[in-house]
Amino acid sequence: GVSNLIIRNNTFIDCNPVKNEEHGPAIHMAVFRRNVSSPENKSSWPVFTGLLIESNAFVNCAGASVTISSAGNVTLRSNAFYGEKPRRAVDANRSAVVISYASNVNALDNAWVKSPQVPRPGVLWDAETAQPPRCSGNRLTQ
Repeated sequence: GVSNLIIRNNTFIDCNPVKNEEHGPAIHMAVFRRNVSSPENKSSWPVFTGLLIESNAFVNCAGASVTISSAGNVTLRSNAFYGEKPRRAVDANRSAVVISYASNVNALDNAWVKSPQVPRPGVLWDAETAQPPRCSGNRLTQ
């Protein structure tokens, strides 16, 4: 597993424009119990713990900017998300943070720039597999 990792002060531009099997994120945390990356094969065991994703810019990601799965104690703080560039296919999770099979996730003081290319900006989670994240100070800007 991975623990005590900091991802700070990076700019992710046009990551995964052709997408992968799931979301095509710039940062993808997930563990699969078999070689198949389908939801029923995901692990709820927190293989990723003590992660801080801070002060990064996510620019024109094709899908979700960040997916968090198989994780615990993850904080996303003071990140900026931009999605103004049109894509061939519209991903419903574009520029979002998507959480499943995770616990103790914090999303604090992040900003999403409003765009018609981003249908659901913000933090999205699967209520069946993840604890609701603690969200504070997040905003949608012009």
